Amino acid sequence: MVGSHLADYLLRHTDWNIYGLLRWNDDLDNIEHLTPVINKKKDIHLVYGDLNDMSSLMRAIKVSEPSYVFHLAAQSYP
Repeated sequence: MVGSHLADYLLRHTDWNIYGLLRWNDDLDNIEHLTPVINKKKDIHLVYGDLNDMSSLMRAIKVSEPSYVFHLAAQSYP
């Protein structure tokens, strides 16, 4: 949820290429509204990987060549 809001904000306020890390079993409902932009491979891209898999993280970094990294994968517990 937070990642989709950050993506929306960055798309509106920057000219950055945005890369999101996506696990194979992730629910995509929260980014469904971004599908047209993602499918055009313009401004926002998804890279498959898992935070528990170092090789997939290294691949994601190689593909995206990030200037900034936002880590939003933590679970919050009330």
